Amino acid sequence: MSLAKSISPARSCSSTKKAIYLHGGQQHHVEHLDFKERKAYVKRVDVDYYTDAVRYTQVRVLEIAATQGGSESTGTEQLERPSIPLPPSSSSTSLTSSASSTSCHSHGDVLVRSQVVGFKKIKFFTHESIGDGKLELPENEMHTTSYWITLERPFSNHFPSA
Repeated sequence: MSLAKSISPARSCSSTKKAIYLHGGQQHHVEHLDFKERKAYVKRVDVDYYTDAVRYTQVRVLEIAATQGGSESTGTEQLERPSIPLPPSSSSTSLTSSASSTSCHSHGDVLVRSQVVGFKKIKFFTHESIGDGKLELPENEMHTTSYWITLERPFSNHFPSA
């Protein structure tokens, strides 16, 4: 087992225990994560798959600096309204003209909480899922700024659901 490198708190979530970590073009199996020292201990392997973290993320608005659109505008800055391209259809004209009343855009401070709860093993080239696993890693918390668009339900119903 060797030390791959020191990891940042943000990177530690993608360098999960049991994961396949790519470093210097080579695959390594993560044997142990030392969160206190921010180090990942790995073993060189040669496998036909990679891992992808299963992560739950929550974003909470802490403070809105400015908002424009919708029924109200707040803040000291004027934000330029983005143009939202829509697929061609008979109703695209009415959607475009009503976009100002069905959406607003804002920016401000947010709190992002993220936690890796598992991983998926995915085969190279075919992208076939060949396994998964559960993980219990600490939650990662980050304060940052963000820009977001809020769509009201009548407008968002025109987009395909995920």
